[in-house]
Amino acid sequence: MRSGSGDGVYSPEDHVITLAWLDAHRTADRSWTRAQIEALGLTWTPTHGWQGRLVGQRITQAARAAFEAGKTKFSDRTLLRRAKRAARVAALPGPGRSVDFVARHERQLQALQAVFAGACTMALDRPLTSDDLQAIFANALRALEA
Repeated sequence: MRSGSGDGVYSPEDHVITLAWLDAHRTADRSWTRAQIEALGLTWTPTHGWQGRLVGQRITQAARAAFEAGKTKFSDRTLLRRAKRAARVAALPGPGRSVDFVARHERQLQALQAVFAGACTMALDRPLTSDDLQAIFANALRALEA
């Protein structure tokens, strides 16, 4: 972070930090990323009152650009945590989501049906149905859990 040269003259390219600017560049979770905090010259994790101490400070345009771009730079840990959360939410029934097994796994069922249709048809003496595939899946899951 640069607060100006020794004679009190600031470069016209410098950016003055304001609370409005800091708030405008929060993430969707209403926080800041490590990349943003470090772009301001602070160490991670910032201490209480860091925003108030920064207001009025001047930073270079490069630091400003790094702070603004850092809004979408998340750690691998954060990305993994978000992916796991999204997978859990996607598996839950809710508005617009069917709890029906066949509806949730339609493409997988169609692919399995295409692969196993010939062999299973000969064994069952009839075409393979979605119910058959559901039973196959259930048995496979039970075998994996055992």
